[in-house]
Amino acid sequence: MVSNEKRGTVAYYEGEFDIHSGKCLSSLVRYLVPRISAVFSPVPASSLIQFAERNGIPVISKVCGIPLDTQRLMLATIHNDKDTLPALTGIIKDCIKMGIHVYNGDHLFLRPLFAPAEQQYVHDLRDSSCGLRLFSGELSRRKNQLRILTVGHDCNIGKMTVSLEMERFLINENHNVRFVATGQIGMMIKGFGIPLDRTIVDFTSGAMEAHLLEYDNQILVIEGQGSIFAPMYSGLTLAQVHGSSPHLLILCVDPSREHPRYFPKVDLPPIDKAILIYEQLASLIMPDVKVMGISANTSSMNEEDALLYISNLENQFKIPVIDPIRFGCEKFESSVNAWVSSNFTV
Repeated sequence: MVSNEKRGTVAYYEGEFDIHSGKCLSSLVRYLVPRISAVFSPVPASSLIQFAERNGIPVISKVCGIPLDTQRLMLATIHNDKDTLPALTGIIKDCIKMGIHVYNGDHLFLRPLFAPAEQQYVHDLRDSSCGLRLFSGELSRRKNQLRILTVGHDCNIGKMTVSLEMERFLINENHNVRFVATGQIGMMIKGFGIPLDRTIVDFTSGAMEAHLLEYDNQILVIEGQGSIFAPMYSGLTLAQVHGSSPHLLILCVDPSREHPRYFPKVDLPPIDKAILIYEQLASLIMPDVKVMGISANTSSMNEEDALLYISNLENQFKIPVIDPIRFGCEKFESSVNAWVSSNFTV
């Protein structure tokens, strides 16, 4: 778990910044409340400096420049390796001396590298025992709760973003709703969740189910992981689809993608086929499950083309289509209200 203390948070980042490598940092900048106070980078790349300047956040390159009231250092650079560890552990030791807690979302755990007295300051978010519980179907029988799961045409396509935007919108509409983080970035932002990609495969669906049973909110918006069409992560996605026992799905797409990331020789299926496959997979547990809408990442388009693309999808599939960043989530409210009014009992 991440401390609920949100004051004085600094993000650590190294290397070039782009929409893929900088996903963690850009998400922290957008969603962490209160926002991060600075980005710490020993040798900041020009792309990182430009990103920080656009967001009005200072970049510091020395530990001594970290603000004295800093409580947390978020490691926003992922995929550390043994070559980077000596420098990184040195930085972390200096932060520990300042009383700063360090949060690591990588699969490479850092806590064992430190002395017992220092380990209390180092938090490996993926090093969490989720229990060896098999899926039971208990969640599917729960009444008066709507579970919405975001699923992807590909990985890294906007599932967390639309989940967070949906939670924000539904809270403003006075719904009893909770975003459920299932990955390290969402856990950094919210301070709770489950690192689903560190579970043992036989128990992944059971771990997802057990975690969701802890929430009694009327609406859960569950952050999706991976994609059934992304060969690296398809097993995780299928286990999550079953373990979440969702009533409604939101399919996340990107009009610029024709192939899964890292697999240029694999073709993504047409959107209509993707909808059908996700509904068929989820219906094994929830027979009435439906894709309630599509969330499109139209950042590669100008606004006029984005609106046309969204309109064309709506005409083709007869379901609401949004870009949550550009145009908000209002179109999804009627689907949520209709499900609640039809299925909730007094």
